[in-house]
Amino acid sequence: MRFMLFFDGRYRGFGLDDVLSAGRLFRAAQIDGRLAVLGNDGGGLLAAGAPADILTIDYGAMMHDVLSDRHDPVVNLMTRATRKYIKRLIVAGRVIVKNGQCVSVDLPGLESELNGQARAAWALLPPDDQATAQMRRAVRRYYGCGCHMGNGLTAAFA
Repeated sequence: MRFMLFFDGRYRGFGLDDVLSAGRLFRAAQIDGRLAVLGNDGGGLLAAGAPADILTIDYGAMMHDVLSDRHDPVVNLMTRATRKYIKRLIVAGRVIVKNGQCVSVDLPGLESELNGQARAAWALLPPDDQATAQMRRAVRRYYGCGCHMGNGLTAAFA
């Protein structure tokens, strides 16, 4: 959903001119992205027998502070939707999020396993604090001299 907001701001147009409508951007997120990744598998639309990924948003909660009901719902989704309004997500018939909570994985179990693996890797090969400090100094000099702005190298790197 953040990508829809990003694309709305980045590619919609300039000033008051809409190059791409909110509806076209929404279609890009809803259908075109799937086509680009999976090809034409019949998905992206709600139709009998078609593969379906369904996202349910609590629209009322998302629009709780809006007084008028004359706003375009697609524009509202593009500009206001965030993960806190997700109520349900179904991917290929499998419930991933229910009542705003991920139900498809054991998150505490995964986090525990990942932390255990990270601790084991740390013990096998602890970080090189000297090399890390040297890299931090080099990065600080790089940004300090303005190299990231195209100013070129200075005596700090000589």
